[in-house]
Amino acid sequence: MSAYLRRDAARSPQLGRARELFTSTHLVRGATAGQDSGLTWFRTNAPHEELNAVLAVAGDRIDDAVRAMGDAPALWHSWPGDPRFDVEPGLRKRGFRFVEEEPVMVLSLDDGHASPPVRSVPGLQIQRVTDRESLTEWVRVWTGRTDPDLVAPLADKGLGRSAVVQHLLARLHGKPVGCAAAVLADSVVGIEHVITSERHRGHGVGTALTIAAVEEGRTRCASAAVLTASPDGLGIYRRLGFEEHAAVRRFARWPAGSDCNPESAAPPN
Repeated sequence: MSAYLRRDAARSPQLGRARELFTSTHLVRGATAGQDSGLTWFRTNAPHEELNAVLAVAGDRIDDAVRAMGDAPALWHSWPGDPRFDVEPGLRKRGFRFVEEEPVMVLSLDDGHASPPVRSVPGLQIQRVTDRESLTEWVRVWTGRTDPDLVAPLADKGLGRSAVVQHLLARLHGKPVGCAAAVLADSVVGIEHVITSERHRGHGVGTALTIAAVEEGRTRCASAAVLTASPDGLGIYRRLGFEEHAAVRRFARWPAGSDCNPESAAPPN
């Protein structure tokens, strides 16, 4: 652990550890990335804000972060439990918009903790994505559209048994109904992009995907799993043993004309 992360951990042990785990599972995804005492960021260069991010930035480094991110759509993280990295006022001053606040949750895999039993979902299979065709299906489930510009950067670190990212696709009677990703970084697995199609929610698909992603970490000897929880997923993760260690607030400033920018979206019919 670097010196500045040790200082964070001393000030708030849970927050410092949660942020360390969270950032490690994002940095490994980057085509480019940077980390120093006041700024941590990564870019996959994919045209999606969840695949590029400023993970932590001190108030006096925001302009450096803007230059590092360039035109990439990105999420910017503010940590309200840490005065140095609680940069919400500086982001708002520069025109960033609030997106969401989520808890950072951690599950220890060192203590022999086993996933609790869950009810079987008839016809459900969780499959590891192994080729571009199934990765294209994964992207469609995740985003609701087919986007070749997303498939290519995801494939770079997300295909192959030893890949940093293992993409998981849930099929119900052969039809794709959900997705998730396990991001593997040293001794931690990040659980990302857990999505269930709307008509299949509440039937155990998200739970099965989360367990499968955790198990991907176990097979690579991970000692902890980390994720951020949406309101819909919070109950699932608590039942699986995840504990809330910190809160993170996300902001974004989408480039003009970006598909990610809600102001550029076509109005509903």
